[in-house]
Amino acid sequence: MSAAVFSRHIVIIVCDEHEEYIGGLQDGLRSMGFSVVKYNTCDQAQSFSLSKMGDVHVVIAGCGFSSGPTDAEAIEVLYRHFLGVPMTLLAEGCGDAAHRFGTIYGFSVLTLPVELDQLARVLVKAHFDRPS
Repeated sequence: MSAAVFSRHIVIIVCDEHEEYIGGLQDGLRSMGFSVVKYNTCDQAQSFSLSKMGDVHVVIAGCGFSSGPTDAEAIEVLYRHFLGVPMTLLAEGCGDAAHRFGTIYGFSVLTLPVELDQLARVLVKAHFDRPS
């Protein structure tokens, strides 16, 4: 799969944990031709320029934010800032917060470690879920 088939080429990752997995996720996205912008916190992610919002393909967020707002508040902040951009949540296991919030908000969920075929499905889904 290549980012060239999509009209949007930026993937935002917001996660301050799981560096061993996030590096592989970033490498996989870059190998597909996506530009990756990583933020450690949702507050930092709010600095992403609204003028570039049309280029964002998907926001991938880790639910286990170790400092700052609660998981629900962090997701709400990201959802509002990236309004209209599909969101995907990172989960550590079957019963964690990401799965609960994914069900409530209708977000895709990727379970760590992320396999490239899972990632590809999320990228295709994000393409079709985003209004033109």
